[in-house]
Amino acid sequence: MLRAVRLNNFVKFRNDCMFSFREGGAYFFVGENGSEKSSVLEGIRRCLSRDANTSFSGFPDESKPSYIICEYEMPDGCLLSDCKKVFTSFLYIPDTTSTYKYAKNVLLVKKDEVFIEFIERENDAYLMKHRTCSFQDEEEQNIRKEIFKYLPLCTKDSDSSDNNITTLLAFLKKLLYARREDTVASETADKHSEVENVLSSLENSLVFTFGQRSLGPLLWSKSKLIAIPKRDKNYRTARGKCEIINYFLSNSNSYDTQKEDKIFRLLTNQANYVFYLKKDGLVSVKLDGDGVEVLKLSEGILEAKYLSLLLACKEHFTILLQEPDRGMHPQMIKLIRDIVLPEVKDKTIIIVFHNPIIISSWCIPRTYKFYKDRDGDKLISKMVAVGRVAKEGKYKIPRLLASEDYVCMLFARNVIFVEGQSDFFFVKAIIEHIMTQPNDKSTQRVLNLALSGETKNTQQFLTFLASLHVVKLSGEKNKHKWKYVSRELRLSGWFLLDRDAVVQVQTVDTCNLAADTIAWTKNSKETSLSTFMFQPKMEDGLVSQDLKSRYVDFVKKNKWLEARQCLEEEGVFVWRSGDLEDVFIDIVKNFEWADETTKIWSSNQTFLDDNVSDENIRESTVSAFNLCGKDSDITQFILFLERTQRVGLGSNIQK
Repeated sequence: MLRAVRLNNFVKFRNDCMFSFREGGAYFFVGENGSEKSSVLEGIRRCLSRDANTSFSGFPDESKPSYIICEYEMPDGCLLSDCKKVFTSFLYIPDTTSTYKYAKNVLLVKKDEVFIEFIERENDAYLMKHRTCSFQDEEEQNIRKEIFKYLPLCTKDSDSSDNNITTLLAFLKKLLYARREDTVASETADKHSEVENVLSSLENSLVFTFGQRSLGPLLWSKSKLIAIPKRDKNYRTARGKCEIINYFLSNSNSYDTQKEDKIFRLLTNQANYVFYLKKDGLVSVKLDGDGVEVLKLSEGILEAKYLSLLLACKEHFTILLQEPDRGMHPQMIKLIRDIVLPEVKDKTIIIVFHNPIIISSWCIPRTYKFYKDRDGDKLISKMVAVGRVAKEGKYKIPRLLASEDYVCMLFARNVIFVEGQSDFFFVKAIIEHIMTQPNDKSTQRVLNLALSGETKNTQQFLTFLASLHVVKLSGEKNKHKWKYVSRELRLSGWFLLDRDAVVQVQTVDTCNLAADTIAWTKNSKETSLSTFMFQPKMEDGLVSQDLKSRYVDFVKKNKWLEARQCLEEEGVFVWRSGDLEDVFIDIVKNFEWADETTKIWSSNQTFLDDNVSDENIRESTVSAFNLCGKDSDITQFILFLERTQRVGLGSNIQK
């Protein structure tokens, strides 16, 4: 079974990444599109025989060494069961005296000795380098220790340091180049096959799946491929492409038929599907005794079948699945998540997927989140072990991250946390209105106020809004928790809070105002009747200590805009008016009909009223855009989003 993977300077991963699968069972790769989740699976193939891969992967920096190393623990019954461990690696080490070097290494750890074999590629020809060394050789003992010495035992442990990476690379270089005179080189088929046989034997215990969709990647109603004359050919082609099902039906001894049937019936709600081989050797299907063409089967049924076969197979101990749930109904995915996968103990399963339904609290410690980051003018990929964020006893994060409100954080790049349900509805409405009506007069008016009418800025801002997820804090007391989580998950995270989240508000009589407090009026028409005292409270953890002291000083001196800028430096925006309802009251306070509007908005959580529809919320958003000025909270909020995403403020991936 695959137990660990370590890579560096591979595909788009410039930095060292380590993956631990020590406990077996299912592990999950999640993240935004284009973050190279599948590249790790590609790297694992690179470490196997030539039949498993036919090309070479790229490197972010061709002037530096690149490697991917896999550690396997061999279970009883496999062809390499006489080995305790097997290490395979794919290496690229640039040499100043010759051409670039590619090498594939195999390290077999037996009871009393270590065998190291590697093949090297030069000018498209493979040379086999073979060396056998005793287990007592101190240097060769160290190779296993150095390769995975700093690999965490589980995903919640710490990563390695740069010094450790340097040590590993130095050791690999020494192994490949410094002691070539100690190796025996051979180009004979026999010697070459020794290495390939080891890798081929390893492949018998490992299997990958790739996305394959019947006739092609995408069909439409005008396609000539679905014309009647081609129907029979299409049906046969679809049957032939069911390679996984055809293989296992042809080799019934290779899987546990009872286990497979139990899993498949569970996923399909006990539907009476029967898969069998016809005389032509291809799969056919019956449902309740009636024949059904494979091409017409639901994609989810086929996915459930091949998943149940793979989980029940006897010969594969490592299974790497790419989006196995693409065509499944939500209830199927939940059954896989809650019943099927937790029972898998005898295999290592890595699942690459984009469906948040598959995540539950038990999955969180087994999840790796991939994300993109900018390194100069290049986009590179990085990874964070979610289990490290979800340390035991820390905010009960596994359960929270798996909940419907927060699971999007595992797939997002940009997140804004809002304090309550009304803010959630309103911010979503703002984003929807700007994205769908960018040329609307009200939208143009606000964007011109906030973005100075620059077309380039507007286009960048629209791109940013498309990637922005809105997440509810469910109360301002949770702001510190989610600041920690967003930082650890390398998210760009921003916060929208009510004023009382950072300022204590107390109604007082005008004559009792203390010298060090601020007199502030809620309604300009009632200055003498309603005066508020603001006392800075700025809890530790929301901003740095320096910003906290600056903020308090600004508030005491009645410099509210400067105070808000302090918060914005750490990605926090506060409704200056108070809360969302106060924002609307302030917008209309100078109009003749302000009194009536104030009565409506003075009631708490107006957007949550049973009589308020989505259309009402959209209309309120458009009205606010039509009426707000440059200094209004809404305009300033949009300016805050544009400015912070452009300059990289907040709890972002740079921290």
